[in-house]
Amino acid sequence: MDNAPRERTSGDGRMPWYYGARLYVYILPTFVFIGIFAYYPSVSAIYHSFFNWNGSNIKDYVGLANFRRIFLNDRDLLVASWHMLLFVSANLVLQIPSILLAVVLYHLRNKRVQYWFRMVFVIPMVVPGMVGMLLWMFIYNPQVGLLNRALAGLGIIPSPFDGPTWLADTRLAMPSLMFMGFPYINPIALLIYLAGLERIPRDLNDSALIDGASAWQRLVRVELPMILGQVKLMLILGIIGGVQDYGRVLIMTGGGPSDATTVPGLIMYNTAFRYAQMGYASAIGVVMFLVILGLTVLNMRYFRTHEAS
Repeated sequence: MDNAPRERTSGDGRMPWYYGARLYVYILPTFVFIGIFAYYPSVSAIYHSFFNWNGSNIKDYVGLANFRRIFLNDRDLLVASWHMLLFVSANLVLQIPSILLAVVLYHLRNKRVQYWFRMVFVIPMVVPGMVGMLLWMFIYNPQVGLLNRALAGLGIIPSPFDGPTWLADTRLAMPSLMFMGFPYINPIALLIYLAGLERIPRDLNDSALIDGASAWQRLVRVELPMILGQVKLMLILGIIGGVQDYGRVLIMTGGGPSDATTVPGLIMYNTAFRYAQMGYASAIGVVMFLVILGLTVLNMRYFRTHEAS
């Protein structure tokens, strides 16, 4: 005799409404925490962008004055925006090595070798980003850094002490920051591209081989069109990362020398936490959000049209 408990059902065979309601109760804490720690700060920033606010008890409504200051009076922010565009462009261009490496791994017939190569490029993910920045600061050190010592060893410069100062040079600081991360393999992007390539039916590549297509033709006409969804995703993430990024600037140069590496995110950080102008910092954050939204929409529209064609 079966003594297992049975679920009660209504006359039409459906589960009672309160069984579904219990599931919503289980996920309610997740929505509460998302609302508190994700949506509330964003809404608060939009609200306080219309105020002259010091973050505590001084709050005066100023309307659009903060936004007028951004677009009409803040020359430093204009220069920083140009630096931000350079970082965004670098983020997008540096997606190419990850795509090419994913294609190479995809064509490795030995799955064990592919697995170990994939592990080699993914293991650096466990290293904290701060450690990587400090390592690059050591590489760029003009006295004991590895880069100047390598240039001296190759005879390009007389000695490490006579070489470029890199992060302290107004002409080299920005290129030095953009060069960070060599050989520019993003482990997350690599895995996403590789997963997209592995979903391509082998019949497509086999048909291209039978038709006499070269490796380059297969890449351009078969493989890349089939992973455009993954490329679009990583381009969006690259845009968001480039606009928001100020951590490496804050740690490695502090925006210097002479504001040569200042970005809007760093100005927002300094305005909020050094000068206690939270209202103006909120306005900068809102403008950055609108820039990210606009670039993301353009990116999605472009790729949608490209795929449809």
